[in-house]
Amino acid sequence: MTPCLPDPRDLAAARRSLRQLAAQGSRHETRHDDARLCWRHWGRGPDLVLLHGGHGSWMHWARNIETLATRFSVWVPDMPGFGDSDVLPGHPHDADRQERLVKALDEGLLHLLGDAAFCLAGFSFGGLTAAQLASVSTRVRRLALLGTAGHGGARRPLWELRDWRRVEGRARWEVHAHNLRALMLHQASHVDAKALVVHACASHATRYRSKAFSRAANLLDALSRYRGELLLIWGEHDVTAVPDDMGPIVRASNPAWELRIVPDAGHWVQYEQSGPINTILTDWFQSSTSFMP
Repeated sequence: MTPCLPDPRDLAAARRSLRQLAAQGSRHETRHDDARLCWRHWGRGPDLVLLHGGHGSWMHWARNIETLATRFSVWVPDMPGFGDSDVLPGHPHDADRQERLVKALDEGLLHLLGDAAFCLAGFSFGGLTAAQLASVSTRVRRLALLGTAGHGGARRPLWELRDWRRVEGRARWEVHAHNLRALMLHQASHVDAKALVVHACASHATRYRSKAFSRAANLLDALSRYRGELLLIWGEHDVTAVPDDMGPIVRASNPAWELRIVPDAGHWVQYEQSGPINTILTDWFQSSTSFMP
């Protein structure tokens, strides 16, 4: 079941490509409770904020940033405790740690963007976080949730995840490839060098415990306080949800909210089907009346 590993030269090339993407943008920092948050920015236009998933970083959007940045001013943080951002003060199991994470993002965006309206997209754990941010910020006018966590519904795992910390060298890359196939990507051939580098780097850098929030049923509560427009996106083979069941449940709160189920995609839908997702997000966010002159 484990996909074939890329050649080491392909892994090195993937690292260079990600460094080049980072270099095309600019890096900014905000602070909350003496913790430093790292934000990356590309492009010009209406502001669009992208939130990564659990065990992730800004690189979860590596195949989307360049396209979206041709139409939007794209802001992508490493959320607190992920990637290059610091961990917020407090015990790692504090019950209010998610509330403080959302507050740190809200204050960071107020510092970077002022009180202007912005669009927001979140993937997986970042989808739940985006919904919670939208529930407390009146500045969010359009919200897209991709493979969102926090729905509390059924999951459909195919294989158990493996612990990459127990092995080293090539065996560690094999575990990362297995985990990508088990959780993130539907097609084994899509577990490519860039996906492996993104996943490995993010896994090593993750210090925030997001699983409890991702598995709990907090999404509908957050969305009950959101008054803007919403687009739900799932890959049809997403193992973290049953989109045909969960989509209508979420939309029952507001039938005007939209649902897209993307064929031939697993959980990491914006990576595995980046072309269709880039088109969907560009068209949908551009149609927002919040940004019309």
